[in-house]
Amino acid sequence: PISQILEGLGIPRGVLPTDTRSWEGCHYRNYRLQGISLMFEADRKGEYRLSMITVYNDFNRFESYEYKLPHNVSLDWIGPEFVRKFGEPTEKTGGQGPIVLNYNTWGFVVTLKGRFWDDLHN
Repeated sequence: PISQILEGLGIPRGVLPTDTRSWEGCHYRNYRLQGISLMFEADRKGEYRLSMITVYNDFNRFESYEYKLPHNVSLDWIGPEFVRKFGEPTEKTGGQGPIVLNYNTWGFVVTLKGRFWDDLHN
């Protein structure tokens, strides 16, 4: 059940989402004070399943997520630290907006705060 998933992510039982948003086939539950957002997508039968977990580092009205992340990742890491730990990303974008490192084989995406590749503090 969803309550077990939430508790495993550090969201205490009984805490309601700060807000929710829905689009066709997609539903978000945002827990802004806990720094986390859950995305659910409908399968072919119309049943919603958890498909993505987003954690934040004090961004866009979300507080910083304070619980342990897989692979000892830290929200304080900068781009080069992700590359040292996981290698070159499968795909990377940036320049117009924030830099995004997509690690398909690891199953996660990192969005950095800055948008310039030569900013090694990003």
